[in-house]
Amino acid sequence: MNYNIRQLLSIEPTQSENESIRFILIGSRDWITETIHTLHHLGFAEASLWSPNTECSEASVPVPNSTEAMALLKRTRSR
Repeated sequence: MNYNIRQLLSIEPTQSENESIRFILIGSRDWITETIHTLHHLGFAEASLWSPNTECSEASVPVPNSTEAMALLKRTRSR
């Protein structure tokens, strides 16, 4: 599945939609994967709900270290 990071971040809920929040992890691929699994173990979110790790340079995200990756999770709730 191909994720467009900019589109995911720009989605704003309307009054007829559910309220949403986005979580972003930026760091090394290994640390991101470890953190996702830790959050899953703690009951925060299923690991499969996170986007695939994407190189920050591919996502056009300004970070000090261009070798970093990122993963996104979007959660919604009814108003």
